[in-house]
Amino acid sequence: MSETIEREKISMADLKSLIGQSIGMSPWFEMTQDRVTAFGGVTLDFDPHHIDPRQAETGPFGVAVAQGFLTLSLLTHFIETTPSKLDIAQHINYGFNKIRFIQPAVVGHHLQANFTLSNVQDRGESAHLITFTVEVSSREAGHVVLAAEWLAMVLV
Repeated sequence: MSETIEREKISMADLKSLIGQSIGMSPWFEMTQDRVTAFGGVTLDFDPHHIDPRQAETGPFGVAVAQGFLTLSLLTHFIETTPSKLDIAQHINYGFNKIRFIQPAVVGHHLQANFTLSNVQDRGESAHLITFTVEVSSREAGHVVLAAEWLAMVLV
């Protein structure tokens, strides 16, 4: 269970002043084999490089790795657990401009996401399209595993 993160209420005008700044970094999150196997079951992705650590040892990475889409799907968890400079209470996932799976997320590694506010566009009186640049990094590997431009529609 995640703890509640206290966030600062911020106006859209103030939000625009944060463009180009990191708005927060998530806590470290362990990528477990149970999580990878469960995701494989839900998505019907039974590739042994993900769900069979013994067989993965002979694969291209030498270890079991998470599905790229699992890492991508965790962005919602990462942003919800990120101590942030802003409170965006009413928002919906609007999609992505760009997604890159830079390196595999290895089972047993700890991941962390950094969110940078890239753009804020007004979409009428009560809606704003926000673009985040997100990088998910592995603590153990010391590199980025996922980079994305993520869009959220904020309803005020």
